[in-house]
Amino acid sequence: MGSVSRRVGILCSVFLSLFLLYTRNCEWGQLRDILFGSVATPYRYRMLGPLAIRAIMGYTAFTNPNGLTIHTANLIYIGFVYFWLLYFVFSYLRDFMWERKALLGMTLAAFGIWWNETPQAHTWDALGLMFWIGLCHCILARKYAAWFFLFAVSVTNHESTLLLLPAAFLVWGRKNLWRATALVVSAAAVWLAVKWGLKEAFRGGSLIGGCNDIDWNLIHWPYALLSFAGSWVFALFGAWRLNKERRILLWTIPVFLAAMFRFGEFDELRIFTPLLAILLPAIVEGIYVVAELIGGGLIRIAARAANNDIGASLGAMTRSARR
Repeated sequence: MGSVSRRVGILCSVFLSLFLLYTRNCEWGQLRDILFGSVATPYRYRMLGPLAIRAIMGYTAFTNPNGLTIHTANLIYIGFVYFWLLYFVFSYLRDFMWERKALLGMTLAAFGIWWNETPQAHTWDALGLMFWIGLCHCILARKYAAWFFLFAVSVTNHESTLLLLPAAFLVWGRKNLWRATALVVSAAAVWLAVKWGLKEAFRGGSLIGGCNDIDWNLIHWPYALLSFAGSWVFALFGAWRLNKERRILLWTIPVFLAAMFRFGEFDELRIFTPLLAILLPAIVEGIYVVAELIGGGLIRIAARAANNDIGASLGAMTRSARR
């Protein structure tokens, strides 16, 4: 990571950490329940981040040896997570893009997270995006063992990583169908086992009821168009520049939207944050495509104007010579 990229990453992570710390309005009760009481459903399936905060605080059964408040421990946690998240974004893009494009992608990721996570954010949101980036990298690089381990850990953070399995099967199945089938089926079994284990480990919590139904999202679906401040539109222009396997990953988007339409709330933009792992390369390429189109158009307009001026000057000179 270059010096400029490092500075931008640090500034973005500090900004995100401070901003999100003071805009979160739905998490403190959840963290207190984890530290002092029972865990409600569905939070019991998203325990990795909250337990990391508990570890930072140094909690045992009834003591707090580090003397940290929940707010302070959370600031340490999100500062650490967002810095490394932006670093992973840069490294992920740098594998197949120029450094300038990767730097643009890192900045866009910081802006997209800020946009989607306001005013509500949870400990698993940014960590979930980090897992999605790592899983996408492992899928494309065919690092099967790393992918399987990362997938198993990611399920303790959020159950949505299950939605990457169809794309993984399509990418790996192009070369070895049997291996792809075995890995995906095994991963699905691990997903079920981890979910069951979390349910058993954190019994006794209440069920948090929401508006997670189709009727709600039929009314609020336009909110999804506001994700990442509408920058996803650039992906429509840049997707064709990606290689075939990266374009296959884009098929995760309709799968994700269909799942969220049933189980999510479209007016909470934070639920779309993991899609940055798939959309970001296409968004960056799309910005360059649009810039090239605009730049080319301006050059053609300038050339046409210049040609008209030259033609007018030659015509005037010809008329003067005839006189």
